[in-house]
Amino acid sequence: METSQLNGLKILVTGHTGFKGSWLILLLQKLGAEIVGYSNEIRNTSLFSKLKDDLDIHNVVGDIRDLKSLERIVREVQPDGIFHLAAQPLVITSFLAPLETFSTNIIGTANVVLAAKHSRNLKFVLVVTTDKVYKNDDSGLPFTESSPLGGHDPYSASKSAAEIVVASLRDVMAQKSMAKIVTARAGNVIGGGDDAQYRLLPDLVRAVLEDRKPLIRNPDSTRPWQHVLDPLMGYLMTSERILSGLQTSNEYNFGPDPSASLNVDEVCRIALEFWGTNESWDVSSPDISDFPESRLLSLDSGRALQELNWQNKLSAQHSIEWTMSWERSVNLEEASAFEISNAQIEKFLAI
Repeated sequence: METSQLNGLKILVTGHTGFKGSWLILLLQKLGAEIVGYSNEIRNTSLFSKLKDDLDIHNVVGDIRDLKSLERIVREVQPDGIFHLAAQPLVITSFLAPLETFSTNIIGTANVVLAAKHSRNLKFVLVVTTDKVYKNDDSGLPFTESSPLGGHDPYSASKSAAEIVVASLRDVMAQKSMAKIVTARAGNVIGGGDDAQYRLLPDLVRAVLEDRKPLIRNPDSTRPWQHVLDPLMGYLMTSERILSGLQTSNEYNFGPDPSASLNVDEVCRIALEFWGTNESWDVSSPDISDFPESRLLSLDSGRALQELNWQNKLSAQHSIEWTMSWERSVNLEEASAFEISNAQIEKFLAI
C-alpha cells in the first residue's frame, strides 16, 4: 500500500483517541491521508496521549450522540472517507452502564451515518462493530457474515443493533449519497498501548509493572486473538477496494483462522514467559465472573480473503509477543511509543 489511494484524501476518524483508533491514525498518516479526528476524551494513560505530539492530525472534541456537532464537522471537513470507531467497547462496562452503551453504540452510529450525507466528496463510510454481533450458542462453529445477529450482553446487543441500523440506513443514504457504507466485524484485538480495564493483556501488564499476581476471568474461554494491525489492514484494504470502484460487500469478518485460537490460560502463559517472569495468576472472584461471557467464539473470514485478498499476517503467538515487546520497550523506557509503534508498522508491512 505504498502508493495508497488514500494519499492526499481527507479522512474523518471517530474514536481516534482510542486504542484501535490510535493505531489507525498512525497507518493513515504513513499512507499520506489528511486526518481529522473526532472524539470526546483523551485519557492521560492512553496510547493517543503518548503519540499526539508526533501526529499530524486535526483533533475535534465531540460526542457522537450529538448529531448537530457531527453534521457541522462533516460540512466543514467535507471528508472523502469516514472510519467510525467511536464506541463504548467493553462487555463488563456494558453491564454497569447499559444505557450509555446503547446510546453510544446505536444512536451514535446512526448519527455518524446520517451526518455523512453532508459531505459532497464522500466515497465510503466504514463502521467498525465486533465479532460479538452474532447470536452465539457456544458451538464453536465459525460465524459467516450471513450468520444470525444477536447478543446476550448489552455490549453485544448494542453492536448487533448498530449493524441493523446501518443496514436500514444504507438504502436511505443511497438516495442522498453515492458513498459505500460497510461494516467490519473483528474482535479481541491486542497490541501495544491498550490501557483499557477488563482486558486480558493490559491487566497482565499492569500486574507485572505493579509487582502483583495477575487476576484473570474465564481461563478456558477461547477467542480469535489477533494483533490490532491485522484487522486495521483489512479496513484499509476495504477502503482501497471502494476507492478503486470495485464491487464491495456490505459486511466483512476480519478474524484469524479458528484453528489458531487460544484460550485465556494459554495467552497468559505465552505473555508472561515472553516478558521473562515466572509469575502465575489467579482466577477472579465470582462478583466479576458473574458477568456472562461467551466461552467459544470464532469467525469465518473467507469473504475477506476472496474479495480483498486479506488474511492475518501474525499468528496468535506472534501477536502476543509483539504486544509484550511494545509494552516492555515503552514501560522500561527503551523506546518512545511513537518509535516502537512505527517500527512495528514497518515490520508488519514488510511481511
